Amino acid sequence: MLSTPERIAPYEADEIAADCGVSRTTAYSSLRKLSKHGMVLHVRGGYVIGKEILLAGVRYHAALSKLKINEVQEKIHGKK
Repeated sequence: MLSTPERIAPYEADEIAADCGVSRTTAYSSLRKLSKHGMVLHVRGGYVIGKEILLAGVRYHAALSKLKINEVQEKIHGKK
């Protein structure tokens, strides 16, 4: 399964195709496009998450850490 956080080995294109329910041709085409935009990186043995995805995660985490939880809760649930 592609969402296993403990995995450190690259994913092979055939494995990605099978997990996503697409043909090998579609998987390779998609991986080429994703690679071109820095979303995945082609390494020996398959594909890994690319720089752009990692940066998006960092930016998302930084934005979440700036939220004031109490203010968000008040907006959702109203003042107590």
